[in-house]
Amino acid sequence: MARAAKNSKKKKKAATKRGKKAVAKKAAAKKATRKKKAKKAPAKTTPSRKKATKRVAKKSGAAERPSTGTKKRELRKGPQTEVTEDVLEFIRALDEFKKAHNRPFPTWSEILQVLRNLGYRKG
Repeated sequence: MARAAKNSKKKKKAATKRGKKAVAKKAAAKKATRKKKAKKAPAKTTPSRKKATKRVAKKSGAAERPSTGTKKRELRKGPQTEVTEDVLEFIRALDEFKKAHNRPFPTWSEILQVLRNLGYRKG
């Protein structure tokens, strides 16, 4: 019995040593792959010439198929409204204001000022 116990202890030690060696080998292998990936990382951020030409080739293939820009769009008809003389007067006054003040996008306060200059008052 004593021998059997000794042998089993030896076997366990040998198994743990083998296990530790295997774990160490796996760790070393992981380290090596990390180093390889670290070396390859800059290559991913900057494409090689071959990859760049492939991208250009893909883009040039777009000329073969019709682009969405040339496709005719269906215009949706909005509510039919007549442009009255008052509306045209307001549009002209606003355009004059924009040209005079060099403002392509006037503020709401400036639009209100144009309306007041046209004679509109709060009613």
